[in-house]
Amino acid sequence: MKPHIAGVLAVAAMVAGPAMAGCARPPGAAPSDSASRVVSPTTPPTYHVESSLGVQVTVPSDWQVNDWGCRSDGRPTLVRAPGTMPACLSVDGPSELAFIDPTGRKPAQTIGDGAAKLVEHPVRVDGVPARRAEGRISGGRYAGWVIIPSRHVQVSGRTDEQDTITRILDSVELVDIDYLGCPTPLPADRPAPSGLRTFVDPYPDSISVCYYGGERVLQASTQREGHAAWRLAAALNGTAPARDSFVAECLPGSFPTGYDAVLLVRSANGVVRRVMVYFQPCVPRRMDNGDGAHGLPLDLVAQIMDGMAIGYGTAGDASTPSTSAPGK
Repeated sequence: MKPHIAGVLAVAAMVAGPAMAGCARPPGAAPSDSASRVVSPTTPPTYHVESSLGVQVTVPSDWQVNDWGCRSDGRPTLVRAPGTMPACLSVDGPSELAFIDPTGRKPAQTIGDGAAKLVEHPVRVDGVPARRAEGRISGGRYAGWVIIPSRHVQVSGRTDEQDTITRILDSVELVDIDYLGCPTPLPADRPAPSGLRTFVDPYPDSISVCYYGGERVLQASTQREGHAAWRLAAALNGTAPARDSFVAECLPGSFPTGYDAVLLVRSANGVVRRVMVYFQPCVPRRMDNGDGAHGLPLDLVAQIMDGMAIGYGTAGDASTPSTSAPGK
């Protein structure tokens, strides 16, 4: 059932303990810029890591993320936690794709092209019972999946080359904390007091964005490093203490009631501080760093979600501008 809300903006963001106050790096020691997508040291150089729903996989580096549905331009893509997507009358999906999905829908239905004939066999993923299938399908392509019933997650896909789907399925691993430091289960405790004079460290080594969307498990994650992290920190530090903000009129149960994201702000001295971020339509838009709540302008929501390739909803008001990042 679709939620009934008033004043909700649907945005597509397309593109990754207490401590002393003296941890901020002086402005002269600038790090180099780097992309928000991080490659694990154990990942082949032509592959990159993505995580969602408690699993990590590696896919070819030239694959897109959530380039699917109305947004698809035919390039290979990994689909994970797409969020709100435009409605389409018909969609021709890319030839090569992979999914990280909750269990429920049979992978063969998503893959199509004769994948239903593939035979499953029992395997283990990090010691947890699972089922795997892999083989050739129509059109000369290859497909397969790994289903982990006890974790309610599955990875599936189809590719032009057999080696590609084999590498993707071989890479599936279960994680409690993903490659960017984001915990799989929704953290329940409030951040510890920061010990800073600013809302966050103004010169962090990196900022990971862990997106939960009010759900109980991690949906997606990205990371900023170098000047990209500094720019996001400056925007966070430019906010004021929270005041009453617009909240949509929602029916009970229309939206999750947890927070939307956790920011992991890593300082040069190794200290990691958390910021809890709330922007879904049915709760006041705000951030909490453990010292207190700050307001969250709509343009800052877009900046936080930049690179996540997820459609999301938030409540707006006439006094706060809205920024929507362009699609890929």
